[in-house]
Parts: sequence; structure tokens; C-alpha cells
Amino acid sequence: MIALTLLPISTVSNPGFIQFMNVIEPTYKVPSAPTMTVRINMAFEEIKKAVLSKLAKVDHVALSTDCWTSRAQHSYITVSVYFIDETWTPQNYVLETQEMEECHTAQHLSSKLQFIIREWNLIGKVTAIVTDNASNILAALRLMNNIIEETEDVTCSAHSLQLSIYKGLQIDDINCIINKASKIVAHFKHSTVATNALQRAQEQIQSEKKKLIQSCRTRWNSTYFMLERLIQNRIPVETVLSNRTVTSSAVAQKLEVSEYDWILMENLIKVLKLLQMAITFLCSDTMSPTSITRPIIRTVLDNHIQINEDDDNIIHQLKETVVSDLTDRFRLNWDESESPNITINQLASFLYPRSKDLLAEPVAVRSKIRSIIAEKIHHEETQHEEAENTQINCLDFLFQTNSNVNNPQTQLSHYLAEPQISHNMDPYEWWKNHEKRYPSIAKLAKTYLAIPASSAGSERVFSTAGNIVTAKRSCLLPKHVNQLVFLYQNRKLLN
Repeated sequence: MIALTLLPISTVSNPGFIQFMNVIEPTYKVPSAPTMTVRINMAFEEIKKAVLSKLAKVDHVALSTDCWTSRAQHSYITVSVYFIDETWTPQNYVLETQEMEECHTAQHLSSKLQFIIREWNLIGKVTAIVTDNASNILAALRLMNNIIEETEDVTCSAHSLQLSIYKGLQIDDINCIINKASKIVAHFKHSTVATNALQRAQEQIQSEKKKLIQSCRTRWNSTYFMLERLIQNRIPVETVLSNRTVTSSAVAQKLEVSEYDWILMENLIKVLKLLQMAITFLCSDTMSPTSITRPIIRTVLDNHIQINEDDDNIIHQLKETVVSDLTDRFRLNWDESESPNITINQLASFLYPRSKDLLAEPVAVRSKIRSIIAEKIHHEETQHEEAENTQINCLDFLFQTNSNVNNPQTQLSHYLAEPQISHNMDPYEWWKNHEKRYPSIAKLAKTYLAIPASSAGSERVFSTAGNIVTAKRSCLLPKHVNQLVFLYQNRKLLN
């Protein structure tokens, strides 16, 4: 109960809980807090053993990581693991929530990550670590190029998309209207009289009572939600602001919104809604793989925020800024003269049955991606054959055949001929059904499709940790923070 509901360990010594248990089962003796600490430690070790057992069965995993600070100003780093199991089911678990006593330098972050990788027996198994775009963590990954296969271009795609949106929102006219909207929301948040008047105004027009939402830079998409809710409540808000018994003329003048501003908000919402949908998908709880990143960005640019002639000048600037920034961040334009490297996202897209035709890539790049995949498959197959040859016996040698029916090149040509599946079909189910037909490619697919598109999984731990390290439990030991976060986040393994 304590692990699943984020309750304090001291709950068992609470008089109210003891009385409750006396009613439920009078003969039951409630254990003490120290006893519960021992039991939680036992549960932690049991679940850790179960996760270690699952990790021992896979050859490749991906990690995601992020840092956060508790109420007691203790800094923590959280690491989550992702892999595809033998049934082609994507799996993810939180591994560690460790205290970071040192400064967040690249060297210290690298050391902590290497310690966690060794602690979980993942040496030689980590394909990539997905992080945000902070320079220190990116530098830390480069220090680990002997441990991680891929250390470039594996940043959180949702964070990158959000940075492009922020850049567009910094346009002066847009920034001005966002600040004005934020001041209106703040006025209602800080005034009980105004809030009550807003509810009465909503009742008068038979509108659903919805509170206004304040934007926050650290909360993705909050600007969109703020503007959307404000537009939904336009009539009640204007009614309250024009009522001199509730709002003074000085405040009303300060918060006045022109008709053009309202129209601009509506147009902003249309653009931001599409981008919000993309971010939400990339941060999916069911783990969106990195293979879907470039197809998502490409379809957003080509089909949803293309610049139209009838666009307002400000909206035109917004789209132009976002499109340009996204194109640069995700390197969507291919310049052969610069000889850019093929990214892990591009390789993963080819192995993803929904995007195997690489329609999001320039034509000149597609053959290069396929060539690199062919090289990787050949390298894996060569290593596999060498390992098998060391164990070959006399009968194996005498009865071996020289059939090329299922060699890597044949597999690849047949895979290329496969039709690309619909975006509504399950790509993991597809691979489960085709693994025996394309064993060499399937092995590579299982490696790359395990990499998440974002580090949102690790960031979601912040909310869990915030409910554990509360104001009343700000002195909770880092060891117990790790155990409680681990048990809650991996609660699907609790019996």
C-alpha cells in the first residue's frame, strides 16, 4: 500500500491508521515504521532481481536520463531502461534515482551513468542514451563512446520540437499577446472576487465551468492550453472585465484585449494545436520509438504548418521561424557537399515497418541509409558465423549446405519488397510475424526500435518523486527515495 500510494512509511504509526486497522482486524498488530522500512527494502531487492533477470535475456537496451532537484535541494539523476523482449513487446523500467552530490559537470554525469550501467550488468548492451539538449549531458555521452554504441543525435525529440516552438513564440507581437493573456489569467488566479464573478458569468451563458490555465515555461504545451482555455472563456472573461463592480477601470484598461488580439490568439491555437499533438505522441506512455521522429516532423512541416498566402503576417513569421528551426535541428535538408552523417533516427526509420520506404527522407539519402543497414547486418552475421565456426563439429561440417536462400543480402532485398504497413497497424506485431523470415534484419530492428523518441519517461519520475519527497518528508534519505520511486514506477511487477 505504501509503495503503490506514495504514502509515508510513518503511516503505520499514525493513530488514525492504527484505529482503522483495529476496526478492520482487531487481532492484527500493525508493524512499526522500522519494520516497514525493512519490508520495503526486501520488496525493492525482489523487484530489482526481477528486472535484472529480464535484462539478462536481452542483447541490447536503450536508456533515458534526466536530473531534478528535491524540496530539500538534493539533486537526483534518474535513469530508465527500454528494450524489446522475446515476444516483441516494448518494455521499460526505471532503474535508478541516484543522488548527485557533485556539480553536474560532464565528467561527474558520465561517472554516475557508468556506475549505474555497471550496477545493472549492462556493459556492452547499451545502444544509446536519450537525453535533453543540455550541453553538459551531451558532453558526458561523448566521454562514454567506448561504452555506448551511439552517442550523437539521440536527444529528446519532444524537447527539440519544444525549443523550436519557443523560438517562434519569441517573435515580438506573439510574445506580447502571450504576456497579455498570462496577465489576464494571473488576475483571475489572484482575485477571489474575479474568480467567483467568472463562474457566475459562465453559468449565465450555460457554459461549462472551467478554470483558466496559466502558462509555465517548464511545462510543455502550457502556452497552447492557456490560450485555448482563454478563447473558450472569452465571453465570460470580457463580461467580468467590463463589470465595474468587479473590475476597476484601471485594471480593465491594463488587461484590455482588442478584437485583433483575440483573432491572433485563435490563429495561434490552430498552429500550436498541431505541434502539441506531435509532442504528445512523441512523449507517449506506450513509448514512441525514435524511428517515428523524422516521419512525424516531416508530415507536420509538409501537411500541417505549411505557409499559406492568406496567413496573417505574424502567423506567417511564426510558421517560417518554426519550420526553419525544425529543419535545422533535425537536419531535414540534405546537402551532399557537407557529407552529413546518417543519424540513428534515419536508420531506425528504415527498420520500422510503418516508415521503411523512407518517404520522409530526400531520395539521395535513402540508398545511403540502406547501404549502412546492409553493412551492419553483414557485420553482425560475420560475427555470428565466426562464433558458430568455433563450435562446429565433424557432422556439422559434413552435412552443411551452401544455400543462399536466407543470407543477409537476400533478406534485405525481400524486406525492401515488402509493402509499408499502415500507421494504424502494430509494427511490433509485424516483426513478431516476420522475424523468422528476416532473422538478421529483425535482430537489428529489435536493437534500434527499442530506442525511445523522447526522455519523457525519465521526466515523468519527477512527479512521482515530488509526491514522495514532500514538505513533510524533505529529509527522506536518498536511499529510501530511490527505493520508493523504483517500487512505484515499476509497480507492474509488484504482486
